[in-house]
Amino acid sequence: MFATPGLELRSALLELKGPGPKTVDAILLYTRSQAFFVADAYTRRVLARQGMLAENATYAEAQNCIHLHLRRDANVYDEFHALLVEVANATAGVAGRTANGVRSRSSCRGASRDPPRAWSLGPIEC
Repeated sequence: MFATPGLELRSALLELKGPGPKTVDAILLYTRSQAFFVADAYTRRVLARQGMLAENATYAEAQNCIHLHLRRDANVYDEFHALLVEVANATAGVAGRTANGVRSRSSCRGASRDPPRAWSLGPIEC
């Protein structure tokens, strides 16, 4: 089964009883280095607070946003997800937080400055 190409394998795994899209994408990204972004709650929360994604965006909508705006590369997806988790964890429990624990851009220290160029997605909306 694991010799099957990425999209076909993803479809086959999603047909199994039990694993959902997040689990399947994590398996493909972290065990096979297949470029499927894991658009978990951290991803949706941080992107929504930055105005890049609707607050109620689904897993598929968040994943499509990332797939549209980042180079389709497993290493890029792995690193970007790790950075989103860091942002979510670093901003939880501080003054200016939202109900979900992630500060909006306007309440972040240095919000008047542009985000670092190295990870900036630029002006996107999904």
